[in-house]
Amino acid sequence: MEDSLKEQRQLLESMIKGPKLDIKQIKQIGKRMPNHLLWQDVKNSEEFETRSHALYYSMVGEHDKAIEWATRGLEINTKSAYLFYIRGRSKADIGLLNEGIKDLSDAIRLRADFADAFLERGYALYKGGNVADAIKDVAKARSLEPSIQLPAEIPLRGRGVKIYFWAAPKLKEEDKQTLRTTIVEACRSYFTNTDVGIHQVSDETRPNITEIKVFAPEAIFFVRPCEAPKFYEDFFNRTFELTKAFLNSRSYKLVGYQCDFLYRIGMGEDDLIPIPQIKLEDKKLDE
Repeated sequence: MEDSLKEQRQLLESMIKGPKLDIKQIKQIGKRMPNHLLWQDVKNSEEFETRSHALYYSMVGEHDKAIEWATRGLEINTKSAYLFYIRGRSKADIGLLNEGIKDLSDAIRLRADFADAFLERGYALYKGGNVADAIKDVAKARSLEPSIQLPAEIPLRGRGVKIYFWAAPKLKEEDKQTLRTTIVEACRSYFTNTDVGIHQVSDETRPNITEIKVFAPEAIFFVRPCEAPKFYEDFFNRTFELTKAFLNSRSYKLVGYQCDFLYRIGMGEDDLIPIPQIKLEDKKLDE
């Protein structure tokens, strides 16, 4: 990965120091590289020059220069999604989150399939504490480009959750289906492939108890370890209150629960490792 980035920087450096390409050459290269937005929808060679410089300075970490060149390019082409993207991510990298989000939103407005712009806006939103919208943006980026990769320098990893709720008395079949659908919808903004199993407890010491198992092995957003407690607290609070409110509205009682947060290391349920350091405050049950 590092070698690939180094090669890209070297190529860009040779481009900005070498002979200027004319618009015909740029369009010819763009046809050969349709998925590389650097070469797409370029107005003229002057705009392409600003794109090349902005991308180069962004890659080498000179974000002020990247912003300067991108701004210069936007004076030439006010509808360049690519330049809004470069300027937006560069602003977010130096802490100008709101300005960065605005530029990235403009990039998305101009090009609705701009996966990298959704991904970068997701990072900026997440840094600013807007977890819910960040999750949506990252999910959108992944839906547009399933192979999209996170920057190697950001130590992120997917995580999952397993929750048990116990309710009394026995749930009616129609209530089981409604509750299952309700929980899956609530989990959709946090986790992929959520499974909700609802069945009668076979233990004779707990007659008429229904077990509700929520199993979501992988977060839809890549959660930093240091930020996992807040992510899971937000998710669990929402799911707990929603489940309890549903049960109470149909004259059931929530009599117990258990929540395990998990590392995802494989594709099956047996490939999950608990995260013991994440603790939640005790929730009040129905008496």
